[in-house]
Amino acid sequence: MKSKSKQIIAVIALFAFLFFTVFSAVGLVISVSHTCVGIHCRCCARISAVQEAVHILKCAVIALLAVLFVRETVKMLVAKMPPAFYYDTVVTLKTKLSN
Repeated sequence: MKSKSKQIIAVIALFAFLFFTVFSAVGLVISVSHTCVGIHCRCCARISAVQEAVHILKCAVIALLAVLFVRETVKMLVAKMPPAFYYDTVVTLKTKLSN
C-alpha cells in the first residue's frame, strides 16, 4: 500500500477512535446525572440513540478494517506467487500439451 493511502487510513482510524471516545464520554455524563421519569424519558431515548450510533459506527469501522486486512493479506500472498502461475491459462496449457 502506498504511503499516502496508509496516512489516510490512519487519519480515518484516529477520527473514528476520537468519535467513539467523545460519544462514550457524552453518554456516561448523561447517564450519571440521569433521573428517569418513566416510559417516555427523553434522556433514556438520547442514551439509546448514542449507544446505537456508536454500535453502528463501531461495526462499520471493524468491517472496514477487516476488508483492508484481507486486501493486504491477499496482496502479500499474490506477490509471493511464482511468476509462472500467472501465465498458465487454458490456452497456454493446451499449447504446451500439443507440442
